[in-house]
Amino acid sequence: VVQSLPTIKWLLKHGNKVVVVSHLGRPEGKVVADLSLAPLAEDLAEKLNNVATVTFIPGKYNEKFAEKISQSEENVIVLENLRFNQGEETDRLSFSKLLSTFADVYVNDAFAVSHRVCSSIVGVTKYLPNFAG
Repeated sequence: VVQSLPTIKWLLKHGNKVVVVSHLGRPEGKVVADLSLAPLAEDLAEKLNNVATVTFIPGKYNEKFAEKISQSEENVIVLENLRFNQGEETDRLSFSKLLSTFADVYVNDAFAVSHRVCSSIVGVTKYLPNFAG
């Protein structure tokens, strides 16, 4: 989270709602409570205390996530672990397309994993304007 704070703050300063997606561990498409990103959302909320409001949306991604994101009044939305979803590590275009419905622009701030062919790194760029963080 600390490494992404400058990008998140810059996006917020310029009037954007920020949707944070990330991964943790290798749960192979299964929900593993110990690998949840809920603690990351709590940590981010503390770090952005005077800058933005943060919420966490748990669960496997589906078509309703775009609606939940758009209806959220918080400035920053952290989604559950990408790797809880089957399509993430296999770069399935259908999963990439679903991810693209969550935002208007994709900003990659995960340079350490940029070499991986995952839906959230490669596939989503086929559907959204994309930039480096």
